[in-house]
Amino acid sequence: MSTIKGLVNLPHGGMYATTEAVLHELFSTIGDMGYVAKPRQTDGHDPLHPEWVIEPGEGSSGRGSKYVHEAWHWAPLEPDPKLHEIMLTSIGMPYDCGMYLQDDTPGFHEIHLTRLRLFVAGLTKLDIAAWDAMVARTPKSGPEFIRGMAAFCHPDAVVTDVPNEGNLFVALGRALSGRKPSRREMEAAGNAWRRRDRGPALHKLVDDR
Repeated sequence: MSTIKGLVNLPHGGMYATTEAVLHELFSTIGDMGYVAKPRQTDGHDPLHPEWVIEPGEGSSGRGSKYVHEAWHWAPLEPDPKLHEIMLTSIGMPYDCGMYLQDDTPGFHEIHLTRLRLFVAGLTKLDIAAWDAMVARTPKSGPEFIRGMAAFCHPDAVVTDVPNEGNLFVALGRALSGRKPSRREMEAAGNAWRRRDRGPALHKLVDDR
């Protein structure tokens, strides 16, 4: 299926048919493989809501399913302040920096970078050579890569960074084990602590002691 010209197939992710003819070619190919395509209800055509799901047909020995998007309705995507959010959601990664470790631990690995590159090359108007250069120079920790990616996608992009209780527990765990939390970890932990509405149970536990 990945050899169909005009089909953007993300490894372990969705498929994007860039023309109606590509979609019909895909359906013909999967039929020969014992799979069937079933329509899904959507509120409209957009990058985050696939219109079809491919599943093993009756009597097929195939396993697993795959979502298919009618991408010709919206692709190629223009640079936009929210483009990085669409791309990250499409590959199954959070776009909120607060959801990642706040040290230098890599949050993005080869499989994520491969999916993003395929998305950029096949479904956006971003310059792929410039994208490759950005990826090469940008640290792969969650917060740093998201910020670099967002700035690349649009100069006015705003990055989401919501205080997360997980950041607090990570910083406490490091401190209790004798390791010094990084400055960013301490900042994230402090933000999570101050935002009491995010963790009332945690604060009640500590306040009651």
